Amino acid sequence: MVGCTLFLVSLVSGLAVPDSLTECSSVARRSVADNVLTSREDPPIRVRVDRALSYLGHLRFPLKGTACVERHFFARAENGRVRQLFIFQFEGFLDDNSKVYRWTVRNPHRLGAEDYHFNTWFFDSARLNAAEPDSESAKTDAFLRSNGLHLDAELMMARFARIVGEDKRHEFILFYMEPLKETGMRVADFPDGGPSNSSQKELAAKLKERAVASFEVLP
Repeated sequence: MVGCTLFLVSLVSGLAVPDSLTECSSVARRSVADNVLTSREDPPIRVRVDRALSYLGHLRFPLKGTACVERHFFARAENGRVRQLFIFQFEGFLDDNSKVYRWTVRNPHRLGAEDYHFNTWFFDSARLNAAEPDSESAKTDAFLRSNGLHLDAELMMARFARIVGEDKRHEFILFYMEPLKETGMRVADFPDGGPSNSSQKELAAKLKERAVASFEVLP
């Protein structure tokens, strides 16, 4: 109650709103027109998404109290069931901390003029959302449901990611997802989350092909 009171007082008195709120307002910093996403910062980039996937909108929210996430969603659905989901994620640490992203590109894939770390992942989103109700995945599921769409629990995902800026305080990630059900496999077949045998590696390779075909980085 004290925290709530102080917040209300700050609004009434005109004091500054905490950085984590102002930096992560719901207003998107990127735009989408004619299925082309345009970002002017972190990073500056233009990406065209296959017209078979319709733009649904965006979410912008704080993550774990240290970063801000902006997600833009494109989907192809049949009878309300999502068959293809494409997500742009722009993530950056808030000004009230000095954190940086430290991972390295180990499996590079070239998009435009940049190398992105690429990986595939087979996972149970329902289990993940139950364990982390404030996660990006849980917020995405709620967003899709608010748009009358259903996303299967068991999914396969192709992911392209890179760190942005010399200060390494921003990330740009592209996610491409499909239901796992039609493949005849289950998440339980992927105990480490990734492909391990020849049939699984072939499945992952074809998933990557479809992912790459679903978008184009524009000059």
